[in-house]
Amino acid sequence: MANKFKLHAADVTVTSEITLLTVPPASTYLIGSIIVANVSVGTDTTVDLVITDSSQALDFNILKDEPMDATISKEILSRALILENGDSLKIQVADADTVNVLISYMDRSR
Repeated sequence: MANKFKLHAADVTVTSEITLLTVPPASTYLIGSIIVANVSVGTDTTVDLVITDSSQALDFNILKDEPMDATISKEILSRALILENGDSLKIQVADADTVNVLISYMDRSR
């Protein structure tokens, strides 16, 4: 098994739900950190962060309508989160062009 440490950065430019990560076949992701930053100077917004568990075909909220004041960053995880083959991490914001996301993870591929 190969372990690769990765950083995924995303600028959320739309208000529709977007997929940040999807775990490919023969991989498991160990998410160590998710930082959500409202980079807008004057716009407060809200954030939804959702995990889709492909084995159950269900969505689970990590954040739901989480308020994000302008120029504030939040570390979302207090512990590591494991995503398996086919699982995905998605985000939706109330206001476009306000949020950046940084995801630090280990890709453990078989």
